Amino acid sequence: MAELARKPKLMKKAQEEVRRCFGNKGNISERDTTELQYVKMIVKDTRLHPPAPMIIPRENMAHFKIQGYDIDSKTLVFVNG
Repeated sequence: MAELARKPKLMKKAQEEVRRCFGNKGNISERDTTELQYVKMIVKDTRLHPPAPMIIPRENMAHFKIQGYDIDSKTLVFVNG
């Protein structure tokens, strides 16, 4: 997404595609996104700027539960970016 921040014309084109496809439609489904060809290309291009800080393991400070899994404190957690 850094490319969009640096290149306002690309951002504008993506926004126009979203507005054209969805307009004022309140709720959209995954099926609706098939029309977003330009936005899909942008998402695929995120490989240009991988989230390097996200692949560094983090140590959680306290016990927590996520989706039924208990994660003990001081567990090294990797965030899948």
